[in-house]
Amino acid sequence: MFTDSGEVVDAAEPWRRPPDELDTAALLDYVERFNDLVDSKQYEMAALHAANSPHGILRTTDTLRRLAGVTQIANHCKVQGLRKSGGAATM
Repeated sequence: MFTDSGEVVDAAEPWRRPPDELDTAALLDYVERFNDLVDSKQYEMAALHAANSPHGILRTTDTLRRLAGVTQIANHCKVQGLRKSGGAATM
C-alpha cells in the first residue's frame, strides 16, 4: 500500500499511516484495546499500549491522569493492607 506521497505502508499496521490517511475504525479499536486493558487491571500493558499509540492519540494528560489514578489507588490499598496487618509501609 502507498500513501499519496509515495511512501510504502504496511497494510497490517494501519496506525503507522500519516494522520490524514488513518482509518477511524483502526483508531477506535486502538483506544478500545487500551480501555479493555485498564478495565482488566493490566495497567503496565495499558501504559505500554498508550505509549505506542498511533500519532500519540493516547499520549495525553487525560491518559496519564487515568493511569496515575489507578496507581494511587493501588498504593493506597497496599498501605491500608499493611496497616491492618501491622506491617510497616515504606514508599
